[in-house]
Amino acid sequence: MNAAALIVAAGSGTRTGLPFNKLLYPKNGKTIVEETLDVFDFPKILVVSERDEPTLRRLLSNRSDVRLVLGGGTRGESVRLGLRAVEAEYVLIHDGARPFLSARDLGRCIEALGAHGSCVMTHACTESARLDGRVVDRGRILLMSTPQAFRRDEI
Repeated sequence: MNAAALIVAAGSGTRTGLPFNKLLYPKNGKTIVEETLDVFDFPKILVVSERDEPTLRRLLSNRSDVRLVLGGGTRGESVRLGLRAVEAEYVLIHDGARPFLSARDLGRCIEALGAHGSCVMTHACTESARLDGRVVDRGRILLMSTPQAFRRDEI
């Protein structure tokens, strides 16, 4: 399959209380973004970030499969700019702050992409949920996550 991974890596660290991009937080001797990239065994990986370009460029310098793309001020803008740089039939868009994607789930996503032309990772809702003050049956709720995968010419 002619596919590229588009990793959005523009986290600010605001919600974590970190004074820097949470993707640069070290975990097990690697940063979060490096842990995320390790899941993707793709010949074409694009990391999109508006900030921290010098640090990311240094971190990714030994990875011939990774290209750094300058992002925008919002996630949507960064995805748009990243998509312009994709030269593949399919693209899997993934949040760089989600390093716990399993190889099994990634494989299932790729299978669904090949069979249907697009797919999105979902998870069952296990928390209590309310909408407009009323309890919602969480069994009817799917939480969307990443990767979100599409034919490049259809997104």
